[in-house]
Amino acid sequence: LNTLQRVDVLKAQLFNKLAHCEQQIFSFQNCSKLQLYNFIESYKNVIFGCAIAKGNKVRVLHFPLITENGNKNFFDEAPIPRFYRNSLQKPISTTSNPVHECTSSSQITTTSVSTQGPDSNDKPEIIERPGWSSGNAGIYIRLNKLGLQDIVRQFGKKLSQQTMKSKIDDIIMLPLLGGVFNITEMKFKRLATFYSHYLVHPSTFVLGFKDASAAFTAKWSYDSEISMSKPRSERLSGDFTAIFDEFTQKLSFMLSRHTDGSIYASNMQCNFTSKKIKFSLLGRGSLINRLNKNIPKDAIMPHVSAYLCKSNIAYVKKALEQLKESYPVKFPLLNDPLYLNGALQKNPLVNKSFIDFSLQGAVEGNKSILPEIHSFNLTGCESRYMRCIYMGEVVMNSLFYQAYDNENFLHKATTACLLSNITYVYVDVSLIKPPVVKYHKNVAECHMQGEITPANSDEKCCTGFFNSTAKFTPKIQGNFTYAEISNVKSTLELLDENTLSHTDLDKLIRSINTAVQSRINMFLKRNMVPLPQSRRIIWHYNKPVMIERAMLISGRSNTLLL
Repeated sequence: LNTLQRVDVLKAQLFNKLAHCEQQIFSFQNCSKLQLYNFIESYKNVIFGCAIAKGNKVRVLHFPLITENGNKNFFDEAPIPRFYRNSLQKPISTTSNPVHECTSSSQITTTSVSTQGPDSNDKPEIIERPGWSSGNAGIYIRLNKLGLQDIVRQFGKKLSQQTMKSKIDDIIMLPLLGGVFNITEMKFKRLATFYSHYLVHPSTFVLGFKDASAAFTAKWSYDSEISMSKPRSERLSGDFTAIFDEFTQKLSFMLSRHTDGSIYASNMQCNFTSKKIKFSLLGRGSLINRLNKNIPKDAIMPHVSAYLCKSNIAYVKKALEQLKESYPVKFPLLNDPLYLNGALQKNPLVNKSFIDFSLQGAVEGNKSILPEIHSFNLTGCESRYMRCIYMGEVVMNSLFYQAYDNENFLHKATTACLLSNITYVYVDVSLIKPPVVKYHKNVAECHMQGEITPANSDEKCCTGFFNSTAKFTPKIQGNFTYAEISNVKSTLELLDENTLSHTDLDKLIRSINTAVQSRINMFLKRNMVPLPQSRRIIWHYNKPVMIERAMLISGRSNTLLL
């Protein structure tokens, strides 16, 4: 918009559009005077809208604009009504004074939705700085373009096979040459195409094909009146073929989060077009030749389009339902009554070349905890990888916290304390709190605090506390991840000063390091954490690598089991 005068013109167009909305507006009972707010937002495209408030409910009517020859014009369709509650949204942009006053004193809240233009720079959600996650998820899964292409390729092959197996049960009845033309038992004979996809920020997935070819067969019959003076009908029947060339189908849907944390497809839409169509009735005779020349292609095409879309939508829904059933949300650990919470935190975020899934990511069990989750860097997932899993510190820290009271954990490891008089006092080494894992750039550390006490209660020496730091190395085995600690370094504080002067501290610290390392590694190997994935998609993973505040596991290839 170059001038304020242009705004006034658009406002006039806006209120002319309100004629489409009278029923929606006046459906608010007990609201004799309505509050109307108009707002404008500066995106690639512009949206005007008005909000109607009653109590704490707000109805927002959106009027999207398109650009034609540099001018902004309203779409011809009616506005889109949306509902919001004031407590959930903050105002974006509203005029300060309402046009009318309503009996309710409710605060108006407005939200707009903008269709991104082809030149828009789509980026994932940025909280701290570019590439960093929002900080409210313990695990992020990124499905790259290469992985999506492979899944779509396998899925499209199965979808084509599914299309070939189904048929149209409806009878298509069309008026033709004074009679009725019927088509029955329509079934695809050949479907030559490769499915492709593209992504639309922030949540739309588009699946389809273009420049494909297909052929289908059907049964046909024709009923006509032969004579007006002596009414007599004639019925012809036979086989029917049709060939499509350069036809295109597009199926779009939004990836959404279900209340149980799984994923499902919403707002599914489909369309089908063909540039070259050839129909042929098999048979001989002048009437059949006339029918062949006069078959109403435009009248048949909507039925074929509806058939293709209906069968494809049904199969996509079925496939996504199977994926949902094969994604348990709660992934049990190997040898412990614990599970990894793999529920989606919010709707998947769609970008131009990948889809991000944010998961809870904490190991849960009998304890009720609110794990501290740090944001981490979503980098390092190169385009040559199909799938990447970013696991934050919360995964291992919640595992340690939940399992700390478990008998398999490090509670007591017995080692020897060598005194200067060449006598040994056996001591128990135990942790006094769960270990804490900290991820740094390219490095992960495990911090532990514990105590040593004489194994024999009669002994009075070798009592104290220690602090240990170890290198934390992530590992992977099949579909499970675990870790090993190494290079343990400890500091020791003995409580008995008399014992301190008679103890070989270096040897005692080495014994503590060995005890801690062996028991923690034993625990980690027994309690491997499953990687969140559907049981219907088999991934092959690379060795984990450390990035800033996260562990990155990349997937090389996959197999789709649908």
